[in-house]
Amino acid sequence: MDAYSNLAFGRVLVAPDTPTTGTSIELLLGQGQRFPAVPFNATAWPVTDFPQATLAEIVRVTARTGDVFTVQRGQEGTVAQAIGAGWAFASSITKLMIDALRNASNINAGTLDNARLSSDVVLRAQVPEAWPVFSIFITVAPVNPNALLGYGTWMAFGQGRVLVGLDNSDSNFNTVEAVGGVKTVTLTTQEMPSHAHGGVTTGTSTVPGATVAAVTGVDFPDHTHHVGDPGHVHGYTTNSVGGGNIGAEEVFGGGTRLSYPAATGITVEAPLIRHQHAIPALAIGALTVNQSGISPEGGQQPHTNIQPYVTVYMWKRTA
Repeated sequence: MDAYSNLAFGRVLVAPDTPTTGTSIELLLGQGQRFPAVPFNATAWPVTDFPQATLAEIVRVTARTGDVFTVQRGQEGTVAQAIGAGWAFASSITKLMIDALRNASNINAGTLDNARLSSDVVLRAQVPEAWPVFSIFITVAPVNPNALLGYGTWMAFGQGRVLVGLDNSDSNFNTVEAVGGVKTVTLTTQEMPSHAHGGVTTGTSTVPGATVAAVTGVDFPDHTHHVGDPGHVHGYTTNSVGGGNIGAEEVFGGGTRLSYPAATGITVEAPLIRHQHAIPALAIGALTVNQSGISPEGGQQPHTNIQPYVTVYMWKRTA
């Protein structure tokens, strides 16, 4: 694309030797330096009028030495005019420059051949594709990316899922294109937060009474009873177990059997040898127990596990 300078304007000092075919134009002293580097297109027209198609000419400046320009006549479809001294001469914007700009921006690619583009213009064929194979393309347009970009084979990707960066230190995320996660979760007891319940119920429960049957011949280890003095037979103090009285004792020792009838009021000590007791039946009354508890709560239903999201179309390029 040609170079361009603002206010690149001058006046013809020396006209072409042949006004309609000469190729050398000299401007007023010092005006040549106002113009850009060659090559570029310029327009010449009578200074007393506007540059119209019937009296203006576009020339191509191919060389400049000081204030002297070497030109090619009748450019961009204009007709050579009889350029004379005093004419205006300017590096004006022409169609050539507009086409070059359109090419450079891909607005109108292909209207100029490559040779006429400046060296800094990159052709589309030379531009690397922005989404190479295995790239992910994200859009809100419901069309295949090939229709938008003009290249590639694409497949829909990641429906209903978000993207997560690969993390080699985390076994959940250390494989590319791994999938995981669930939309709903039911917490286990260990996963629930520590908490307390305010609602407590109280009440009582009663255990029915029971009767323990009488037992005879219960053998007790050696011990001492408060009974009579030696050489006499006395009654002994009545003892109570579970509401029943201990009956007569049968004492065994040295082959002698002693019998002590039940009596009350005598409390003298006498050691007795090993003997047995008869325990009458015992009645155990009903037992009342106070109790308290917590009313159960919760429906054991899974809860939603979805982060805030926005839906888009995602595509993976496969070829």
